[in-house]
Amino acid sequence: MRLSADSPLLVGRGAHNHLILNDYRISRQHSRVTRERDGFVVYDLNSSNGTFVNGVAVRRQEIHPNDEISFGPHAFRVEYVGDVAGPSAELPRKQDWQIAESMTSFYQVNTRPQPNPQMETIMPPGEAELLRTGEVASLRAQRPPSSSNAVEAISVEDDGSMRESSRYRAEEVKVDLFQLEDAYNKLTTLYGFMQSISRTINRSELVDLIARQILDLYPAAKDVGLYVKDPSGRFALLHFASATGTRAAAALTNDTTRAILHAGRALFDAHHQDGTTAGSTMFAPMFDRDDVFGIIFVGTGAGSRAQFTLGDLEMLDGIAVPVGITLQNSRMHEESLQRERLNRDLELAAQMQKSFLPREVPSVQGIEFLATYKAAYTVGGDFYDVFWVGPHHLAVFIGDIAGKGIAAALLMARITGELRVAALAHVEPVPVFTVMNRSVIDRGQPEVFFTAIYFTLDVRTGEVRLAAAGQPPPYICHADGTVEVITDGASPAVGMLEDTQFSATRFYLREGDSLVLYTDGVVEAAATDGSLYGDDRLAQCLRTTGSMPQDISDGIVRDVGLFTRTAPANDDMTIFVCHRTTGFPTERFRRISDPPPVTPRMVTARR
Repeated sequence: MRLSADSPLLVGRGAHNHLILNDYRISRQHSRVTRERDGFVVYDLNSSNGTFVNGVAVRRQEIHPNDEISFGPHAFRVEYVGDVAGPSAELPRKQDWQIAESMTSFYQVNTRPQPNPQMETIMPPGEAELLRTGEVASLRAQRPPSSSNAVEAISVEDDGSMRESSRYRAEEVKVDLFQLEDAYNKLTTLYGFMQSISRTINRSELVDLIARQILDLYPAAKDVGLYVKDPSGRFALLHFASATGTRAAAALTNDTTRAILHAGRALFDAHHQDGTTAGSTMFAPMFDRDDVFGIIFVGTGAGSRAQFTLGDLEMLDGIAVPVGITLQNSRMHEESLQRERLNRDLELAAQMQKSFLPREVPSVQGIEFLATYKAAYTVGGDFYDVFWVGPHHLAVFIGDIAGKGIAAALLMARITGELRVAALAHVEPVPVFTVMNRSVIDRGQPEVFFTAIYFTLDVRTGEVRLAAAGQPPPYICHADGTVEVITDGASPAVGMLEDTQFSATRFYLREGDSLVLYTDGVVEAAATDGSLYGDDRLAQCLRTTGSMPQDISDGIVRDVGLFTRTAPANDDMTIFVCHRTTGFPTERFRRISDPPPVTPRMVTARR
């Protein structure tokens, strides 16, 4: 299948796209391919499963011949009209580009995680594997045992409480008072170190305290660096301290990193051998479960002849454990504080967003409105409004901003204000959408667009003039129990294309009828298995609710809840019902310019 991209190409699941991919993994408005000054560009329109170019997720990306564009599981290849022989061949004009679907539209990517070569522990032949907790094997290679105080090493079997992949070697040595005193001193030092670094949870204070305590612990130490793994997997400097005032941190080379990850214990340097007993630098890994998340560096400083001993190295291996735990606790504490601040901001944003929605929708005699709004997150992008645009005409709109969360809520506030201004100025649906489309396009933000339904209602006759821009089709629940879907007057979303031709439809709302509007959070509500609620289920639900607004709204919410069960909501859900009551003669409608005999009755919107 070949599709020309000479003009803007809309891709999605909705019926008004140029390329329709009927797949629940594809968003209603998924992506757009368009020609710009610098060539052809693909935009992701805030889709649920993303747009990829050559396997990389993109928001906006220039595309070139032989690039592969993926919309969910559907892959397409960019090519010229006719193949170009060789890289040196003359390229055709840009307007001759086309997009062609790959031979295999659906493909499966092997998502099995590949092993990280830096994280693998490959032991030399014949050498016992070492635990990641920092325990080391026998030091016989460094200190040959004398016949007076050593016996033959014996193998210790895994008793089930040890790691399956670990083997241990132990020595039986005669213990004297000097060894006991040395062990006592090390434990005392380690205990004192743990107490000293537990005095604060503040991350910036903690890292400085750790570095200073390490400098105090080792008389030969002049430089201390703390490195932690960043999101890319590299070890970045978190903090550096120097007893000599040095400002330049020691570089953590790739060789050193690989050696530490491979050994899983403290080393003097990248070339550390089992027989090494001293060095001018020390490196110790910090673990989070089985993963090395950080490295401690200790150095004697440039030009110094001082050396660290094997005992110093073992001590650093020991203190790396509480240092790692303390740093992780500090990180989690910091993240907890950030979440609390974010939650407070979200609560405030939710209050502000609700202030943009009408607290009450106007109701005149013979007409009843009911609005139900449920945000998927604390704040969302759905909106609605009802207001007078003439003596006998009400304007109603309901819509959905591209995206979710705070950004969508802020954009919603702007769009609702502009929509109201456009409606008061132009009244009719087509001019209103045309003005709004130009306003959004002129801002030069291709990722910004919105879907909406806008209609006017003559309260005397029940005449409705309606236009739908990218929104799911509305329904009429008739008083006799029949349900009718309104498919006329449909157009693409507002702000997606410069030359969108909007259309409108006209019909009458009879006595006892209800016009039901809703956002795609209803039909795209997903169950735990990924299946969507869909238009068919909604239509079937409406056939059982009757035509009263409260029954319709409650029925939809209940049916969607039964379908999704425990699955979290992935989009905002708004339901708006306009009902024409029975038994009220049209001649009793008053012009709003006439002084009303009583205060107008209001119907509260449900949120």
